[in-house]
Amino acid sequence: MKKAKIMAGAVLAVLVFLSGCEEPNYTTIEWEPDGEGYLQYMTDDPANGDSNQIKIISGSTHTPMNLTITVKKMKGYGEEMFGMVFGYQDDNNYYWLVIDTLGNYRLLKRKNGTNTTLKQETHSSYLDEGFEEDNKIRVYRANPSANNTISIVFNDHNATPTTITDGDFKTGLGGFFVRVGKYNTDVRCKMLDPAVPTP
Repeated sequence: MKKAKIMAGAVLAVLVFLSGCEEPNYTTIEWEPDGEGYLQYMTDDPANGDSNQIKIISGSTHTPMNLTITVKKMKGYGEEMFGMVFGYQDDNNYYWLVIDTLGNYRLLKRKNGTNTTLKQETHSSYLDEGFEEDNKIRVYRANPSANNTISIVFNDHNATPTTITDGDFKTGLGGFFVRVGKYNTDVRCKMLDPAVPTP
């Protein structure tokens, strides 16, 4: 009898403990206006870890290719990249140009569902390093009908002294890209040209 009472007491203690435990309260903001003219992607939910988050902006078609955005990372892991999508045809065909808070950038292409690196990770002195730093990013083709050169500009400085050549997507939609690796991130993005108002 005494043993049964002890067991009942232990079970009751466990139930009381469990009733005091709450589910983790995670927050995810998926491309919502932040009140300052940017779209915000923010998450601290582990379910979103190890993912690429893309937002394509309606009305952002660029013909010929000439697209400018500004981006900044508010918090997260500095080496996880974020930036722009351009030449977007569909989910399996587009370019993306990304930076990190350490001043590095990469240019990649997705064609028919296969990813190719067009510019390996490279450091640029024209990128402002750190969190909460706005970086203006522009991509363009000077003469898309005559050549396949993609030019990159950071904060009004030409970042591509070497030629990047690729002729696949000479027009398309533009948008934003955020890499969520360790799931705790907050990035703000704004389309500058074409001038598409934040929703």
